[in-house]
Amino acid sequence: MLLEIDPAVVTHFLLIESRRLPGAPKAMTARTFRNKRYFGMVIADEALKPGKPLEKCKHVQAMHQRFVDGLDWNQTEYSKLYEKKYRKMERHGGEDGSFNVFTKKKLKKYDAIYEDIKLGGYKQSASIEENIEVALDANGEVLLIDGRHRLVLAQLIGLKKNSCCR
Repeated sequence: MLLEIDPAVVTHFLLIESRRLPGAPKAMTARTFRNKRYFGMVIADEALKPGKPLEKCKHVQAMHQRFVDGLDWNQTEYSKLYEKKYRKMERHGGEDGSFNVFTKKKLKKYDAIYEDIKLGGYKQSASIEENIEVALDANGEVLLIDGRHRLVLAQLIGLKKNSCCR
């Protein structure tokens, strides 16, 4: 079942610690196990807990800096993340490992996604890797599993609900 949600109600990530789930493998995360994605997981209500607030996420802060404050990518939190994490990852940094290559390979796609959502609203993708995935905790709080960039862009644009079901 697909749900239409107001992106503004999603304020926290899903916190899932596999060691708290009886019988769950330690390598299990909120969205993968053995490098395979899954969705529709059913677990005990007490295992679903709000984790880190979205506004504390460096990726989310960078999106605000780029699309609200109008900063260049190299002036956002992504430049710090790049130095700390991505520079070591050849797939993101490219051969010369420069931030410009990283921007072209990874960050420019967010510019395109922002424009697409701004013009046409949020639409469900055929690929689950490109959708916003949420979970509901026992109190009905919507918790983000995956899709933080698209969710935050929808929030910045001010969408009142996704348009996944049209």
